[in-house]
Amino acid sequence: MLLAQSSDWAFIMKTGTVVSYAERRTREHVLRFLDLNNMLDSGMMDENKLGELEWKDNIFPEINFRHYLPDAGQSGGTTQVVW
Repeated sequence: MLLAQSSDWAFIMKTGTVVSYAERRTREHVLRFLDLNNMLDSGMMDENKLGELEWKDNIFPEINFRHYLPDAGQSGGTTQVVW
C-alpha cells in the first residue's frame, strides 16, 4: 500500500501526463497489497506468491520486521513469530 500511496502516480493522473501508465502502476501496487493482505487474513501463505511479491516490491531489503513487533513486556502478553 505504501508504494501506491507514496509515489507520484496520483500527481501524474491529476496533471494528465502518462495517465494510463500511472493508473496501471497504482492498480498493480494495490492488487499486490490485497494479495498479501488476503494471505495474512486467511493464515495461508503462498510461498511462491510471497517470493514474487518480495522480488517485485522489495523497497526496504535491509529492514528487520522484528523491530516493529509489539513489545511483549508492555502488553503483558507474548509475541510469537515462527519463521
